Amino acid sequence: MNQTKTRRAGHTLTGDGMYLLRMDDEHFFTRWLNDMPLGTRYPSAATRFTYSDCDDLCQRIRAKGFTSAVVCDRFGTMIDGAALEVERKANEARVRKFWG
Repeated sequence: MNQTKTRRAGHTLTGDGMYLLRMDDEHFFTRWLNDMPLGTRYPSAATRFTYSDCDDLCQRIRAKGFTSAVVCDRFGTMIDGAALEVERKANEARVRKFWG
């Protein structure tokens, strides 16, 4: 039997997709199944989002009863006001670089 090994495309960590959604103390969001969120214990296997998309998803998941859901960075650390300010400044720098 011949087997073909395929590799899943890696994620590029840029400002456009570096946030994870922590559903509870142990699980990070991966996808929806029958209108219920699925999670993984491994941050590297979780779906990555922009901050805005992750925050919107967080609100949707909280409405499903996952009241502990929070936006976190790729290391699993919750995003606080200081981290948001760093991201805001980085985003402004990316916009300036893009538009010249």
